[in-house]
Amino acid sequence: MTKINPIKLIIVWTILMIVLTPILMYTSSIGTSGGEQKPLTTLVTMTILTLIGATLISLVMPFIFKSWLKSNKWFIILAFLFSMLTTLFIYQYYFETPYSYVEKNREINGNKLEIKTEYYDDENKVIRSVSFWKNGKRDSTWTVLSKDGKVISEKVYKDDRLIKPK
Repeated sequence: MTKINPIKLIIVWTILMIVLTPILMYTSSIGTSGGEQKPLTTLVTMTILTLIGATLISLVMPFIFKSWLKSNKWFIILAFLFSMLTTLFIYQYYFETPYSYVEKNREINGNKLEIKTEYYDDENKVIRSVSFWKNGKRDSTWTVLSKDGKVISEKVYKDDRLIKPK
């Protein structure tokens, strides 16, 4: 049996996250408003979590594996790089999120209706997409617009099934 070291822990962590990511991407889109975009958000989140985990491992493990670090000083550079990448991704993800959205919920004739309007920016309220949900299922016409207001795509749903792409 081989000895455990920080590199092996980072590799195991990364493989675990690679296996979990598609599972979570699939399950995160089930029955949620904005379901078509949710898997991409999950992918970005899992990428950030992978980097955060690798960063924590690279920062904490040298204190546990002191003798290993003495013969592998290059690991300090790796820990620094992980820290820089993680900081960059966190900044971009949390402080430069390009889209905002507003969800409106209504109940009509016993049906729960959700309307999600996504915007390119908060200031000008330039609409990026409009989606409709009826009782937790995709419904009606879903529209995606360019920044100049032109229709990029339209899809029509009924009871969570795609009826026709326009």
